[in-house]
Amino acid sequence: MKIDDIINYNYTGSKRKKKMSLYERSAQFAPFQSLEGYTDDVKETERLTKKEIYVDETSIEEINNVIKYIYDNNLIAEITYFIKDKRKDGGNYNKITGYIKKIDVINKQIILKDNSKIDIESVINVVKK
Repeated sequence: MKIDDIINYNYTGSKRKKKMSLYERSAQFAPFQSLEGYTDDVKETERLTKKEIYVDETSIEEINNVIKYIYDNNLIAEITYFIKDKRKDGGNYNKITGYIKKIDVINKQIILKDNSKIDIESVINVVKK
């Protein structure tokens, strides 16, 4: 058989196997995930968290005084607080702005007028707006 014979050969398909549909052919090239959950684990490892800043006693007293002043004078507060990550060490800092509705001393929470609840122990900064 010469090269010209191969180039000009009219292929009619296999006589033993039926022709695959386009869907079946494309399935051969679909992405394959050999380890289930591996991709999710890699994404979780890539996700960054921040270390929690611990506030000293003097700063805690100052924060409490500012919270009380803002609450007593019905001012808008901007509260920066830490949210612990549920899956790994650390977490993230969040800022929220609003009026303080209630200071729950028993549950150690600040409740804003939009019913957001913040753990007092996670607060690292409070300013009046």
